[in-house]
Amino acid sequence: MKKIILILLFSIVNISYASDVPTITVDKNAGTMSVYFPDTNLTITKPVLLGKVKSNTLNMYSYDHPSKSDNITPAGTFKVIKMFSWRLNEPMMTFIRGKSAVSAIHPLWMGNPDQKRVERLKSLTPDDNKITGGCINVDSKFYYDVLDKLPDGVILTILPE
Repeated sequence: MKKIILILLFSIVNISYASDVPTITVDKNAGTMSVYFPDTNLTITKPVLLGKVKSNTLNMYSYDHPSKSDNITPAGTFKVIKMFSWRLNEPMMTFIRGKSAVSAIHPLWMGNPDQKRVERLKSLTPDDNKITGGCINVDSKFYYDVLDKLPDGVILTILPE
């Protein structure tokens, strides 16, 4: 009986603590990201680019073997950890980490101009927002003004397609 009461008490304390922390929600169908700030009741919503393969599940094998890639932004709830990408030469917020690959939120990648990522991000329709290898790309200004200022460990929820 004492164990059950302690577990319930810990759960209540944990939930009340989590309610003060901003949260990130990605709507894959709408091609948007919303950041909710509970202390001010403010929500900021911006367009995003997502993985080019339409799926909600991820095969972690591809994240542990360098020659494989699923190009999927999976649905689910993740804890976000801030890192610096030496490959991209900028910060990122990782939400899946394997032995050889990560999925992350990061500023718009401009490495291949033929992909027209800027145009896709500005598009009014979410139909052309699927282009990444699984990461979530956002406008650089939004990343540095909003996301980069969030605390480490915020919760990211990616809604299923």
